[in-house]
Amino acid sequence: MTAQTTEVIGADELDRSLSAVADDLGNMGAAGDRAAQTIRTRAQSLAPVDTGALARSIRADAADTEITVGTDIRYGRFQEYGTVNTPASPYLRPALEASTHQVVEAYTAEIENKLEKVHGA
Repeated sequence: MTAQTTEVIGADELDRSLSAVADDLGNMGAAGDRAAQTIRTRAQSLAPVDTGALARSIRADAADTEITVGTDIRYGRFQEYGTVNTPASPYLRPALEASTHQVVEAYTAEIENKLEKVHGA
């Protein structure tokens, strides 16, 4: 019986690089910040305007892979969903829907950037 041995050069470096990228995928802060600001800007432009307080109150935060966009103004939810006496004037949900493409692009770009750091591929 003849034995054949194959050595894959750089496999260890590739494994280390891929592991580092996998560990780093939980840290998507830059993409989250870009995505959150995109949604916030759209929500501000869509918010019903009386005094402008609602639009000015809209905040956006991003942590790892979670984005939060909203307001702490009490009547913000009534504008978004309406009440028995007032029809809804949604501004948050339409902002998210209109920003979906940019959110996906932001995360895709960051993942591609992280993958460029893989050595040995």
